[in-house]
Amino acid sequence: MSATPQPGTLLRILARRRWGAVAALGGYFALSVALFGSTWQSPGERIVGSNGDPVVYVWMLRWFAFSLTHWVNPFITDYVNYPQGYNVMWNQMPLAGWVMTPVTATAGPVFAYNLTMTAAVALSAWSAFLLCRHYRVRTLAAFAGGLLYGFSPYMTIQAVGHWHLVMAWTPPLVVYLVEELAVHQRRRVLAVGALLGLVAAVQLLLGEEVLATEALTGSVGLAILAILHRDQVRPRLGHIARGLVAALSVAAPLTAVPVAYQFLGPNHLVGVIQPRNFYVTDLLNFVVPTELQMVAPDAAVAITRRFTGNGSEWNGYLGLPLLLVCAYTVWRLRRVAVVRFFALLGAAMALLSLGPHLHVAGHDLRLPLPYLVVDHLPLFGNLLPNRLALYVDLCAAVLTAVFVDRVVMEGGWKGRGVAAVALALVVVTLLPRLPYQTSPATTPVFFESTAAQRFRQGEVVLVAPFSSTPAATEPLLWQAQSGMRFKVPEGYFFTAGEGSHPRLGPARFALSDRLLAIFDGTADGRVSADEAATFRRDLTTHRVEAVVVGPMPHFEQAGALFTEVLGRPPEVTGGVLLWSSLME
Repeated sequence: MSATPQPGTLLRILARRRWGAVAALGGYFALSVALFGSTWQSPGERIVGSNGDPVVYVWMLRWFAFSLTHWVNPFITDYVNYPQGYNVMWNQMPLAGWVMTPVTATAGPVFAYNLTMTAAVALSAWSAFLLCRHYRVRTLAAFAGGLLYGFSPYMTIQAVGHWHLVMAWTPPLVVYLVEELAVHQRRRVLAVGALLGLVAAVQLLLGEEVLATEALTGSVGLAILAILHRDQVRPRLGHIARGLVAALSVAAPLTAVPVAYQFLGPNHLVGVIQPRNFYVTDLLNFVVPTELQMVAPDAAVAITRRFTGNGSEWNGYLGLPLLLVCAYTVWRLRRVAVVRFFALLGAAMALLSLGPHLHVAGHDLRLPLPYLVVDHLPLFGNLLPNRLALYVDLCAAVLTAVFVDRVVMEGGWKGRGVAAVALALVVVTLLPRLPYQTSPATTPVFFESTAAQRFRQGEVVLVAPFSSTPAATEPLLWQAQSGMRFKVPEGYFFTAGEGSHPRLGPARFALSDRLLAIFDGTADGRVSADEAATFRRDLTTHRVEAVVVGPMPHFEQAGALFTEVLGRPPEVTGGVLLWSSLME
């Protein structure tokens, strides 16, 4: 199971060529800041990405910081979806929340989110850079590989709203550690296994889905190695097994408590969260760009808009130039073990990313694919196949680094010219649309000032617009900006419904339905006596002690509704309408 070129260790790479590694990290950070430049013009007032999902992660950063400083259980809470509560481990990222606590406490959760998103892209690119250097390619070639991985369409599309999928710096480390266990076996097996377990534990506390896809990809990679080197499998099995046992021995105690809360604790979920055979890579997505790419003709966008899923999941784009570069690398360097391995792994993960049935131009052809097996494995039913594009991009990054090193930098002038043109086309086709999406994080003065301190810590407050959809996540943002001063009977999270089956948002009640109708413009603020009595019972049932109406569509109608229901006009303060002391 030898691999060529002979790899070096990541620590040795950092030690011997530290200035190149440091320069690469600085370059990736600079490019990441430039990518999100429209947000960094006002990093405390704007959020990287679209409205909706990013606010959930802003909330999570504040929640985990709050749990650390107030000594409360970080994994379950009733600060949202009150009184039922919420199992926080179904959204995760506790480690990032704890690490970022000083930033969140001083600069606010919005700034902290923007910083973590920027760091996620840069660190992911740098990790791929180190992996490429591990295969002894030149610094410039490794930089190109890291750039391709860290700023791939997968990354730039998922950054629109899925922070936990962009913090993907552990997959290259897992590739290195699994390779050491299975191929080189030069270092103490317990040490390598323990490090693998530590990386797995860190990734679980950053984002569990990436850990699950790492396990799947690692299994596929080991199977490929076994097929390529059948005669060397048996002598190495014991070493691999001991390393995996060591990894489990380290990861299990570090993650036992959060995993126990997730699967056994209050409000845990049972069943499949997302629809099956929906969030998949369309076959055409490999070569047809979406509207999130800089170069995306109208005809191409017309095709991609027919894909199943949504724009934030159409992340499989590679582009014809990159596919040709990878194909040429595989053909020319087919005798190089590293090239053969990553070509096969990339092809396998691309096939799995297509999901359980083949989709072409948005049409399900009902042709069964290998992912059908994965789809019915325990726990793996909640993976979204299209997100396996992360590993396709990592394999393409390694192949591209080898291409730059062996073809561009070692070839003749004519060959270099052709290769340079090919790389230029790769860059142009993969450029994301700029300026990158950004959304306002507008918060009424009331929530950012001492005015919110009039609420007792943990007081239940109903905040309009009622938060249960991506279009109305502002109450979560305002709650986070207030420092988690109050609890709310709402929230845009997957929660436990009947039989613990997943439900997006809290259980609906009469008052929440009316608020959502006002938000949509399908109802006004007029209420009958019976409706007012029903709405007051809803407030009592949820133990609401104050009502706040913040900026929202049809603001006046929402204010009129509560004026009628509560029988008194609001206090106008800090850009909101406030009715307090409801339980007195």
